[in-house]
Amino acid sequence: MKLRAFLASTVAAAAVVPSLASAQQSGGLEEIVVTAERREASLQTVPVAVTAMTFDQIEKRQVGYAQDLERYTPSLKMRNNITQPTNLSPSLRGSTQQDASLVVAESPFGIYVDDVYLARLNGNNVQLADFERVEVLRGPQG
Repeated sequence: MKLRAFLASTVAAAAVVPSLASAQQSGGLEEIVVTAERREASLQTVPVAVTAMTFDQIEKRQVGYAQDLERYTPSLKMRNNITQPTNLSPSLRGSTQQDASLVVAESPFGIYVDDVYLARLNGNNVQLADFERVEVLRGPQG
């Protein structure tokens, strides 16, 4: 009987130790908030494929211009126009602009900077020095 009580108390003590250790660990993962649907929501609850980067991640990864985002975003390609380096032809999931040499060509994607739509390919290779965050949405958002 004493052996059973001893074993039961040992098992109970062993079960409590991991929970104490996990309670002492700090914070865990931080929650990522995105505005993919024009309202703030957790990245886990947004029904859209999103690549989000905060200002700290942009600095750490040395992302200086919009063209550098292709290194960290799956299926995103930013082809540079040789004659006009500020013009990028983005390609996302195979959808692309056919003739990026036209200054008046419209982008096949919505590119927004501070809620302002950049309708043309001209000047879309923006510098990301003062950006709070960058969100790349893959899918039919409209």
